[in-house]
Amino acid sequence: MIWAISAGQPDLIFRGRAALEAGLDRLLVREPHIPAGLGALIADFPGRVVLHGRMEGAAAMRRETGVAVHLSAAAEPAEWLASAGDVGQSCHSVAEVQRARQAGCAWAFLSPIWAPFSKPMDQRRPLGPEVLAGTGAVALGGISVERASACRRHGAVGVASMSGILSELDPGAAVVRWRLGWNAE
Repeated sequence: MIWAISAGQPDLIFRGRAALEAGLDRLLVREPHIPAGLGALIADFPGRVVLHGRMEGAAAMRRETGVAVHLSAAAEPAEWLASAGDVGQSCHSVAEVQRARQAGCAWAFLSPIWAPFSKPMDQRRPLGPEVLAGTGAVALGGISVERASACRRHGAVGVASMSGILSELDPGAAVVRWRLGWNAE
């Protein structure tokens, strides 16, 4: 499963649509506010667009559309789980992944697997791909096309990237490269 996370890219809706049309599994919209045109993207790609829970307007859009949300590690999933739509959470240890799953989260991101490309000042020690074994988590942090298959081989159910898909000149072609990387032996 390939995830792309927005990070202020220009033309996000256009880029997100191109990536989703090329087979991106999930688009996590992590912006300060709901971008214009997001409702149409959610309608056109049911179950494949996810909002970050801290985004202004995310709760209202969830009530209107049932769109899935992704929560920060510090958030409490219970209030979000009370409404329709899947919930996922960022985690920074295997114990946090287990807590998120026990709380009812449909997925958990585990990070940082490697030093994050998008956060060069991040001082957290990378966990390494071996930590993914048995977690059923989506790997995040320092993931590249070349590292995607290592995550899969170590047990990740998916990989997520903030810079490797939506920031590319052709997000659709980037998705194809990521899919090939994920499936590489």
